[in-house]
Amino acid sequence: MGKSGVVRAGFLDRGAGFLQERELWRGSPTRHNAEERAQAKTWMNLCFPRFYLYDVLRGLHALLSWADLRGVRLERPRFAPVLERLESGLEIGRQSYVGVGTRLPEGGRAKESVFPLLESVSGNGPSPYLQLQWQKCQQLGAKCFR
Repeated sequence: MGKSGVVRAGFLDRGAGFLQERELWRGSPTRHNAEERAQAKTWMNLCFPRFYLYDVLRGLHALLSWADLRGVRLERPRFAPVLERLESGLEIGRQSYVGVGTRLPEGGRAKESVFPLLESVSGNGPSPYLQLQWQKCQQLGAKCFR
């Protein structure tokens, strides 16, 4: 593995360690990340499309993909709250664009705009898109969880 591959592997390993340390759903315990702790309360509420937002399904998929790639076995009980949440149903619980708006060149923000496709895939309720990602997680979990 060349230097760039080593750097990439180290970066991915640190990211996976971060997700494991937080058990996919816990915010930072440090006093410097109070904003993250507040956001962590929403991570169990899935969203689609996610754009830049995190939710536990996105984190689980990333962690299991890493574990499969690296041949790592994960402790299933460590992630029980997340798995129980996902097994209870895959409904969209938040929209990633609400309240964000568009940054304007002259400063400030314009209200977010929506369009039919965005509205059709991001409404609250069951999501076939999240279901597909959950199925992939279940396949990976069969190989990667102890």
